[in-house]
Formats: sequence, structure tokens, C-alpha cells
Amino acid sequence: PDVKVSFVVAGAGGEAINGRYVLVDTQNGRPRYKLEHGQAVMFFQEKWKIAEREGATAWLYQHPAATSSPPTGPWTVVGDDPGPPPLVFDESEDDILRGPEVGLRVRRGPDWEWQDQDDGGLGITVDIEARLGWVAVRWDHGVENKYRVGADGKYDLIVVGRSISFEA
Repeated sequence: PDVKVSFVVAGAGGEAINGRYVLVDTQNGRPRYKLEHGQAVMFFQEKWKIAEREGATAWLYQHPAATSSPPTGPWTVVGDDPGPPPLVFDESEDDILRGPEVGLRVRRGPDWEWQDQDDGGLGITVDIEARLGWVAVRWDHGVENKYRVGADGKYDLIVVGRSISFEA
């Protein structure tokens, strides 16, 4: 199977865990990933695990799948509660939000240049902007901002799901 070169982890309570993970080498016959701007690692050892740093004797999150690449979707918390478990996403361009739509769960996308406005987590699209190619997002940590979904040929958001309900 094809080895994915990067994944995104979002929504983890252990904030040092959220972000883009890139392929660094292999471990136990499977790819091993490291947080691009941090110390956290994602690796396989009987199950998929995410630890705060190389050589850690404990890990914060895990997924029981024995897949060849890290499984996407929700993971579970291990040990002391570091907050909510993360969602893991494949960095696929198929999910880029290419036009404004309200009620979508989103995360930062390929043209993101807004530092940590998203706090490394998820949000929901709440309003279509008057300016063509923009949408407003309310992030799970409470901040709301506007992002490009086609304006200037840029795409700041990736869809991770649909919200069942939301309040504008």
C-alpha cells in the first residue's frame, strides 16, 4: 500500500499534540511520524499511539487498528486525562472546502496562513460572507474569524464532517 507522507491531528486536549505530522522513518514495519513543529510522535507498537516526545515510556492517545498507516477519525485517551481525544486526518485535497457553505465541521487547510487562530482544533462554518469566496468559522475554543474558500485562488479550510446542528 501507498505510505501517506503526512497526517493532521486536531482537537487533542494535550495541546502539544495538535498539528501536522510528517513521515520520518519506520518502526515495527510501519511508518513513524513526527509533529512538524514540535516533539510529539505517532507510531505503531501493537496499536497506533501518539506520545508527547521521542522515547516517552507512556503515550497519551491510541487507536486499536493494526492498519499499515495511522487510522483516521477519533482516537482514545490513555491514562491521566489530557482532555478530549484527537481526531486524525489524512491530508487529502479531496476534502478542501472550495465554496462557502454553512454547518460544516472544518480544520485548517492547504493555504492556511493565520497562525493559531484555530488553536490547532476544529470549527464550524457559521456564515457566508458578502465578499465572494469567504466564509466565517466559529472555532471550538470560541473565536470566530473569516477564511478564504476560493478568494484569490486560496483555500484555507478542509471539511472533516457535517454538523448535526449549530447555533449561529
